[in-house]
Amino acid sequence: MERNKYLEIDGLLHTTSTHEWFYDKVGTMHAQNQDRNAISLPHLVCYVIRDIKTGEYDRIIVDKEKQQIVYETKSSEDLRFYIDKQKIAKHFK
Repeated sequence: MERNKYLEIDGLLHTTSTHEWFYDKVGTMHAQNQDRNAISLPHLVCYVIRDIKTGEYDRIIVDKEKQQIVYETKSSEDLRFYIDKQKIAKHFK
């Protein structure tokens, strides 16, 4: 699979024997910036991960407080939708 420079634009953060981790600045900003209801999720960070063997990309959300992956998808729209659902849930807590 051909490399997608658009997904890698925010920079390579980490390489393992199986994956390359890239920062997802737009996804992270969507989570951490306040929406119109003044709700933000500053504990979430988004990454694009490339499987070195297959060349496929995945998008993940990491909860930096718990240090664990909380969501994984191939779609940027699904990632944003998940963040929006978490903001709504936080609003009604």
